[in-house]
Amino acid sequence: MNLYPVIMCGGGGARLWPASRPSRPKQFIDLIGKTSLFQQTVTRVDPLRSGQGRLIVVAGATHEAAIEDQLAQLGVGAVIILEPEGRDSAPAMAAAAAWVSARDPQGVLAFVASDHHIPDDAAFGAAIRTAANGAQDGRIVTLGIKPTSPSTAYGYIRPESGGLSAVLAFREKPKAPVAETYIREGYLWNSGNFIVPAQTLRAELDRFAPDINEAVDAAMPAGDERSPVRLSAAFLDAPSVSMDYAVMEKTDRASVLAVDLDWSDLGAWD
Repeated sequence: MNLYPVIMCGGGGARLWPASRPSRPKQFIDLIGKTSLFQQTVTRVDPLRSGQGRLIVVAGATHEAAIEDQLAQLGVGAVIILEPEGRDSAPAMAAAAAWVSARDPQGVLAFVASDHHIPDDAAFGAAIRTAANGAQDGRIVTLGIKPTSPSTAYGYIRPESGGLSAVLAFREKPKAPVAETYIREGYLWNSGNFIVPAQTLRAELDRFAPDINEAVDAAMPAGDERSPVRLSAAFLDAPSVSMDYAVMEKTDRASVLAVDLDWSDLGAWD
């Protein structure tokens, strides 16, 4: 398997103010430890590359210098795909899938956030590899975190069974009483990590959100192997929509892998 870890490095620095701000979003800050959240993510997922897979970073053009500087500090290379303006997660993921699909039709992508706190790199890596094996037959696998409390800060996923299973329902962030019900019924937190073959993602976008692939394909530089890959202004024709809304709530290819590890998206100071 050619596995491509893809770090989603968007975010406008609106949360965790005043430490985080548009010029320096939280992923570039040393919030936990001596390196930034982005650098911790790079260290966690770069070893997951397999076969011909490469590390990919998708980010806004305004953060190009920060990304290159922090990668250089680690001595890690990556393909950097730069958006002229953020359009939420679905177009960003589509851009990575288009880049990989054009070069490696069998490539599998593991999309991870740049700003999550996951202390156990080994457990997370094992979960990604298990999910990637399950994704090879054309599934879109997301990691579902076993809840530790009825949090209202996360979306929820209802699995059909334990382990790697089909998804019965995606639910948006609930109110506290509903969250308590979800936990009793075996729901998982939606971690926002997705593992999927590049061609499967493109096919599902064609089914449910074709405007995204059209905009990404028009924006992708033709035949240019240099990094960073600068998406043209045609990218702005893509609707601004999350992966959950664009695909996951509609597809019949969704699976979830239940994982039990410490995790936080560090979405608020509390």
